[in-house]
Amino acid sequence: MLNYKLKILLISLLLGGCKPSTMVTVPSSPPPVVATAILEGKEVQVNTLPHPFNLEGELPFAVWVDGKRLSLDMHELQAVGKALNIEFKQPNDTPELHSGEGWLYPFPLVKDGSN
Repeated sequence: MLNYKLKILLISLLLGGCKPSTMVTVPSSPPPVVATAILEGKEVQVNTLPHPFNLEGELPFAVWVDGKRLSLDMHELQAVGKALNIEFKQPNDTPELHSGEGWLYPFPLVKDGSN
């Protein structure tokens, strides 16, 4: 009986120490929904999130397409910035930022009349 318990204990220790590795791949191009929106000529905004919501740059942007915020994960948001060559910088501390402009709702855009 002792031999059986010892085998179980050794197997448990071995299996407990073996953890599967998780590979995280960061896309090198923007998510298809963003690329498609750009190609279709839709209104796309990529706005920086303020501290503490940007998690030290890990969640750098809010992405809006035709006034609706896209639900993108951390890697997709970083890929958008990389693909569009947008460097994350903390946004300036302004009253508009505190009211949510750009990150809780998109910036109002002025149409130039050429549409």
